[in-house]
Amino acid sequence: MLNLITNALYAMRGAGGTLSISVTFDAAMLPGQSSAAPTRVAELRVKDSGTGMSRDTLDRIFEPFFTTREVGEGTGLGLSVVHGIIAGMGGSITAASEIGHGAESSLCCRR
Repeated sequence: MLNLITNALYAMRGAGGTLSISVTFDAAMLPGQSSAAPTRVAELRVKDSGTGMSRDTLDRIFEPFFTTREVGEGTGLGLSVVHGIIAGMGGSITAASEIGHGAESSLCCRR
């Protein structure tokens, strides 16, 4: 969560903007689940009004060591680590963005 927030704040540096964070938790059973094993679903969304990303950048954000930051400002490991942790928990992470329209990330985990 901190990595997503830090990235959002970085995208809004200098110009300011809006950062929205929402968490949804649904303890209802998913379709196809037996009543003995309900699935809990949690979703975290982080949205910013920053500079946004090009399609080429968006396609690479979960790659280890990929960064658009200046030397000394980041390693390019944050989102790849987040992706690995979420995938290891059986969840997923997605991102959407357009230049000039900010970005939105969504983490979804089931248990």
